[in-house]
Amino acid sequence: MKETDLAWAAGFIDGEGTVVVVHRKDDDSFGLRLVVSQTVERPLQMLKDMFGGSIYQRKDNRKESYKTLWTWQAAGQTAQETLKSIYPFLQVKSHQAAIALVYPFAKRQRDAESGTFKRHPLARILQELCRNALHDANDASGRWKVQWSKS
Repeated sequence: MKETDLAWAAGFIDGEGTVVVVHRKDDDSFGLRLVVSQTVERPLQMLKDMFGGSIYQRKDNRKESYKTLWTWQAAGQTAQETLKSIYPFLQVKSHQAAIALVYPFAKRQRDAESGTFKRHPLARILQELCRNALHDANDASGRWKVQWSKS
């Protein structure tokens, strides 16, 4: 892949993207996601062509004037590989990407006693720590949280 394409993708994701770890409560599992949403599909198709992932659309019918919202999403290792390839070019989301790059993927193994599939407890703890760190890094204003101290 050309360096200019990676730099474009990094800039686009820096401006429009979100890096999150979602918590699925139904099975108490976590999943890494890289998500970009906007009303123009073409740049999202370019991301899909470059990195994989999926695109879906949502139409908000509350007002006729609302445009269709397109979303590109890369999940799991696809999200991690995407962030790894654009990391040198990220300016705004480099901290979030660094957290995502250490996100642990843990396969579930069948528990001998219960027969159910379980993830190693340490993996769950590390995944939750990554989720919390990304939550803090993705503060609502998009700026770093600053703690002021009195001198």
